[in-house]
Amino acid sequence: MLPDSTTEEGSVSEGKRILRQAFKDLERELPERLARVVRRLRHPDARWIRIPVGLLAVVGGIFSFLPVLGIWMLPLGLLLLAYDIPFLRKPVGRFTIWAAWRWARLRRAVARWWSGRAKGPDPATAEDAAAKPQVLTMARGEAREPDSRRAHTHP
Repeated sequence: MLPDSTTEEGSVSEGKRILRQAFKDLERELPERLARVVRRLRHPDARWIRIPVGLLAVVGGIFSFLPVLGIWMLPLGLLLLAYDIPFLRKPVGRFTIWAAWRWARLRRAVARWWSGRAKGPDPATAEDAAAKPQVLTMARGEAREPDSRRAHTHP
């Protein structure tokens, strides 16, 4: 059996396949301008740009406590480096696929929540909120308002 980072003739290693899927998922979630930049960085001729940018992003992610730099730079840098470093392809690709999936799920949840708020309160909920206090029915058929003093009786 061949290790993951090698390829047989005519086939692509599992690591490359996972990394390609990760890039596709990431590009789908990014705005078009950023997706175009990522596509350009994936081009084989962009290797001399991709490696330094990846290294700088990893270093920037490590120093994320400084202003402007952020932890978001670390996975981006690893993703760019994984394109040229075979042993990083599979784990970084899997993480990117997972993160893109989680991001899309979070965006959908926020969109559902936001669209619910934009419509206003639910009519059924609004009726319940505007309802009068409950009236208790006694065994004799009398109706009266609940008495808060009778809520707790002591022995």
